[in-house]
Amino acid sequence: MSSERGPKKASSRREWFKYEIRTKGSSFSKIASSLEISRAAVTAGIERPSTRLADAVATVLGREKSELWPERFQGRKRSIKRG
Repeated sequence: MSSERGPKKASSRREWFKYEIRTKGSSFSKIASSLEISRAAVTAGIERPSTRLADAVATVLGREKSELWPERFQGRKRSIKRG
């Protein structure tokens, strides 16, 4: 079921993310807890732009957020914080 990019249809994409996240030993609930947000916010963030959530999901999956959401992050570079 794993592929380079998830399905384009929103309902299928949500299920694809759930599957991929579970194969990595995590869940929407675990991600929500780590970000101190609701599970519903994670579900919504899969379908609507949320850089913070995208970063968390990409980290769990070991991929770049631009691979997972090319329509949102294509061509964007990660910002480097300098102290």
